[in-house]
Order: sequence, then structure tokens, then C-alpha cells
Amino acid sequence: MDTNQIIKEQVELAPEEIKQILKSGSWSQTVNQISLTNNLSLEQKTALENEVLFVLLGMSLSTKLTENIQNSLSVNEMLAEKISSEIKTKIISSVNSLLPTEEESDEKLPEIPPEDLPAIIPGNLPTDNNVPRFEKNYESGITNKESAEHDKPKPQGYPQGQDPYREPIE
Repeated sequence: MDTNQIIKEQVELAPEEIKQILKSGSWSQTVNQISLTNNLSLEQKTALENEVLFVLLGMSLSTKLTENIQNSLSVNEMLAEKISSEIKTKIISSVNSLLPTEEESDEKLPEIPPEDLPAIIPGNLPTDNNVPRFEKNYESGITNKESAEHDKPKPQGYPQGQDPYREPIE
């Protein structure tokens, strides 16, 4: 689904007060003023507008605004906190009661019970029961792993049975 389509759907679902703020464009002018006072580039201003829009539409939590600004604008933490506090006081404070909280955003996600989840077996794991297991042979006292090491053929054709390319272990 296209990002613009998702935003249009979220605007339709938004409360009337938020729709009016978005249509008036006052929030965009405020973001523009904040970006000018903080010497943000055009790309950073656009990213900041997106972050504010996501918060207003409930697509992002206002509690995560500082972190999102820091990541999307690539600014340091102090500047992100300053910008975030300006946005919260000038834009978000008037509609804060309409925005989702962390508890509400967690409730919106559908919870899938574990028994309904499909069994996904990674392709690199064996799925049959014919896999050799390392069990101890109680009659001889040797495990399968040890017997496999005893069954390895010794290199032939080397003097004293040692590989000339290996360093001797002392």
C-alpha cells in the first residue's frame, strides 16, 4: 500500500479537531518556523513535518517524538529534545487528549494466540527423524561421537602417518 494512501485513510479516521488543524495548515507554518529557528535543511524540515503529521494522525506516539526526530532528522539528542518540546507546546498540547497513548496503541494490535501460529521450520534444520543422534552405547562405554572418531581412516602415504603440512603439536 502506498504511503499517501495510508495517510489519506488515517486522515479519514482522525477526529474532527485534528482534521481541522490539518486543513488549516497552522501546524505546517509552526513546523516551518521551528525549522527556521533551528537552522534545519529543507530535507530535515520535510522529515520534521512528516513526524508531526504521523503524531497528529496517531501513526506514531507523541512520547516517541524526540527519538523519532533524532533518527529521521539525524540531529543530536539535545536539538531533538528542543524541537520536540517546541512541537509539543505549540502544536500537540491542544490535541494531546485526542492522541493515542502507549496502552491504546498496544490494544489496537491484534493478538494472535500461540497455538494458532503456523509451525515454521527453518530450511536449514532437518525435519525427519533419521538424524544420527549422539547416544552412549552402554555395552561398550563409547558414545557414537567417539566411535565415529575411531572409525576415521588414518592418512596413508605420509612418513610416520603424519601430514607434512601440519605443524607438530608439542
